[in-house]
Amino acid sequence: MPEKETFILNDPFDEPTEQRLKEFLHDRYEWLQIIRRYALSRDQGVMEIWKYYNDVKQWLFRLKNKKDTLCWIGFLPDTFRVTCYFSSKYENAIENSDLPVHLREAYQVTRDQTFRPISIRMEHHEEVAIVCKLIDMKLNK
Repeated sequence: MPEKETFILNDPFDEPTEQRLKEFLHDRYEWLQIIRRYALSRDQGVMEIWKYYNDVKQWLFRLKNKKDTLCWIGFLPDTFRVTCYFSSKYENAIENSDLPVHLREAYQVTRDQTFRPISIRMEHHEEVAIVCKLIDMKLNK
């Protein structure tokens, strides 16, 4: 069983700042910035939202386009996790995409769920391009 991740932005009274993100993400802060700039450049309706969620006891960052959430970003020590939820209408697009096999397989095992996650713990710079593909999928539904 995979080790449980420890998310770090868990004080409801301490809203995250760019400076704090830079401090704990180090070089990966630039990866976050690339993802943010990419999403904002793709559609004028894209918004960035920070909110503290009591159910998960942490601050989450969300990229949203109109009513549709493009992705959720949670913060871990030295990195972050990006999660996009797709309904079953995306199944063919995801199966026929050039996404890594492990991500397509993870999506397939969630067939019984209404909203199916594809989640990436950002460990390698190449994953930034994968997140951008996921954002494109959400925007081009």
